[in-house]
Amino acid sequence: MSFVYAVLGGGRQGTAAAYDMARFGDAKQVLIADISLEAAQKSAARVNKLIGAPVAEAHHVDVTNHDELKAFLDNVD
Repeated sequence: MSFVYAVLGGGRQGTAAAYDMARFGDAKQVLIADISLEAAQKSAARVNKLIGAPVAEAHHVDVTNHDELKAFLDNVD
């Protein structure tokens, strides 16, 4: 069974966590959310390059917006 994971924050720690989930967590997809879409995109690109597959996906999410955060997390395992 593969999982859909989410990481809040596309900085160094978020990128490392996303990589670990993608590499060792039987991930179907790792969604990386950040207030800065550019940071999320850089993080996802780094993870995908290291894994060698398009498993990470960038998202612009404001975690202080409850409805936006809930919508983002709805399809996450």
